[in-house]
Amino acid sequence: MDNNNQSDSSYSESDLEAEELELEALELAMALRRVEYYQNRNKIPCYTGGLTGHVTLIEAVAICLCILSHWAVMRVVAERFQRSKDTIYRQFKRVLKGLYGLAPHIIREQNRGQQPPPPEIKDRPKFYPYFKKCIGAIDETHISAWAPAHKQNSYRDRKVKITQNIMCVCSFDMMFTFVYTGWKGTANDSRVFLDAIGRPGERFSPF
Repeated sequence: MDNNNQSDSSYSESDLEAEELELEALELAMALRRVEYYQNRNKIPCYTGGLTGHVTLIEAVAICLCILSHWAVMRVVAERFQRSKDTIYRQFKRVLKGLYGLAPHIIREQNRGQQPPPPEIKDRPKFYPYFKKCIGAIDETHISAWAPAHKQNSYRDRKVKITQNIMCVCSFDMMFTFVYTGWKGTANDSRVFLDAIGRPGERFSPF
């Protein structure tokens, strides 16, 4: 009886080993087949739009806006505009340089003075009179930043990205009335706000 049990046990173990060897051989064959397929398949060119030569100013501006508004990587933008990544990079820098030169003419401080509550607040019982002195809305946003390697931990936000926490005040006519920069990504929004209103030289004026 014992001899029969031993023979059955040894037989089962040998069968299991044979099945494992067969599975390994099958997986190896499938892997080799996949390699052969990818090596022999017809390669499809990425840029088939037929756009070659000079990039117009309108197209360059569209490329720059696509990157800035959607935070798209060069590869995605290159596929969308059917241009090489090098061309996308050069045109992005070209437009960005132009925008930088226009900054002093576009970004100007305005003396808004004392203003009545905007209709977005005054005409809504939900907000007025509770926010009768407010002229806009305030919020914090995280902007991607560069930091030295030894300081990057303090600039990582909750999504582990290297950012700085920026506080912005915007009126209802889409005009920035105050921008406060420089805080690290780990900083709490309320801490940035309290620092802004506590610095007399910053001229913080949300009302």
